[in-house]
Amino acid sequence: GRKSDSNKTRPTATRHNTGQQKIRLADSDNCATTAAIQIIQCCKLAAWLMQFCICMIVVIIISKNHQSTHNYHHHQHYYYHHHATETMTTQKKRKARSPRTKAEATREDNYTGSHYCVRCAQKKKRCVFEEDKQQCILCELEGTTCQLLGQTWLHSHASSKLGRRSACVRCAKRKKKCVYNDNDEYNFKTTCSQCNDDNVPCCVGVNFRGAGNHTTLLSGVHKTVVAENNMETLVAIVTFDTAAKVQATIDHPMNSDAKTSTQRPARVRNNFGLCLSDITLGEKSYKEIVSYGSGCGATSVGTTFNTNYLRELTDDMNSLRVKVYSILEHHQYLVPFLKPFNHLQFSINGNKGLQHEKTCQNIQTGMHCDMSYSFSDKNGIQCLPTMNSQEFNTVVAIITVGHSRIIKFERVAWEKGITGDVLETRYFILTHLSLFLLHPLDERPALRDKGSKVLSIWRHGDVRLLCNNHSCRVRCDATCHVENENIVSFSLALRCCNHSTIIDTETDSPPLSNDDRQQLQLPPLNDAQKERNINATIELQKYYQSGSKAIFDAWLLRATRKVLDEFYASRDK
Repeated sequence: GRKSDSNKTRPTATRHNTGQQKIRLADSDNCATTAAIQIIQCCKLAAWLMQFCICMIVVIIISKNHQSTHNYHHHQHYYYHHHATETMTTQKKRKARSPRTKAEATREDNYTGSHYCVRCAQKKKRCVFEEDKQQCILCELEGTTCQLLGQTWLHSHASSKLGRRSACVRCAKRKKKCVYNDNDEYNFKTTCSQCNDDNVPCCVGVNFRGAGNHTTLLSGVHKTVVAENNMETLVAIVTFDTAAKVQATIDHPMNSDAKTSTQRPARVRNNFGLCLSDITLGEKSYKEIVSYGSGCGATSVGTTFNTNYLRELTDDMNSLRVKVYSILEHHQYLVPFLKPFNHLQFSINGNKGLQHEKTCQNIQTGMHCDMSYSFSDKNGIQCLPTMNSQEFNTVVAIITVGHSRIIKFERVAWEKGITGDVLETRYFILTHLSLFLLHPLDERPALRDKGSKVLSIWRHGDVRLLCNNHSCRVRCDATCHVENENIVSFSLALRCCNHSTIIDTETDSPPLSNDDRQQLQLPPLNDAQKERNINATIELQKYYQSGSKAIFDAWLLRATRKVLDEFYASRDK
């Protein structure tokens, strides 16, 4: 009986254990199913998120493409038909030549500046150009002229501190903290504490923040400032009165023979300065007048002493220089680089009536810098006053009258001097009554490329008149000669200079007699200078007797009348 009882209980216990195992297996199956479901759901969620991200990326790309296309169509007509001061840039190391016509110079696909005009940027308004409109909606309603940022020296913020100094070149290359010994953010004639402690030369760096992401060039053109300030009449009086009294000079350009200024491709220059003092020496009278080109320009231009004419500023010229200065000083970011103008250089750009000279191929001014920087192991990078007659760190203001001309800017590498490696190229069109500002910091050696230790500067030149023949591309042809007949571009360049020259009031040139020069405490002329003066006198006699002066005078009269007919007669009507 016990045996049977024990046999009866075992199956029961066995069945009980089997039930627990089934329950455990069922629980494990449920967990596995739940985990699988969760994995599937996670995969679905991940797939959905991936699709969502892909869709968002596609939307962003499409919107950007749409925006760029929208901007292009809004500005396409503006670029192709706007007779403004458009600029162009070229890629690094890309070969570029100066544009020959307005249509070529205003190609939209080469412009890399902002698509906002100055007024909209200043007012922080949306800038929209309608189809077939040369002005944005806001400027059109206000009756003002649009000027795109990146073309003009105007800044989007009136209180901008553009042009402040930054870390010196040495500290920037070493990525060290740079602390200057003074608090003037625009003082570039100082030394940082690091360079001072190490007793090495210090070259103050330039802060380009605020110039825009498209360029480090601070110079630019304002095409309406003369008209907006009612200076048309004053500018016309100064221009045409000066043109009527222009004087030919005999120049010895570097590595060239003597040439008459009115018969060579380069522009004709006449200088006028503020009179500092009157000097009487016996029966002779002299004036000490502010001069320009008496630094390194004395070698590059090489005007002989007896034709180096320098006249006192007229009353109208004085009114013009004061007026321009008062306009510029309203812009806070220009004030640190402004000093009262005391010199005016008048220039005539054109073929001067010479039939063999081709107008749109002639280079009126070669590539150069107005301010010359030098390097020495002892003193580092310097701007020597003896080599620069222009005041350090001051702007140059140039007003254009007549036909448009184009000026080229090249950013070149600088290492103990210009290396010749062109890093960037830009062009500006100087139109009738435009005001061009040459900013001094553009010519200062500075670090302009992020992450690079290469110094660079901007130089300018290759100035030429724009060809009126729209099909001109490489060389002038017969059509160009007809279209460009008697065109001329006058320029009035205002500067602040720190050099002066004593001038004989009878000849408007420096005294030539060594006795007079000794009494005036001037160095005597050497034999080479005396020989150049003799040759210059002979060249001037030939110039008068051969009829060359009459040819130039007749061309200048026709060219002046053409400017009056094309740019002033229609306005008077």
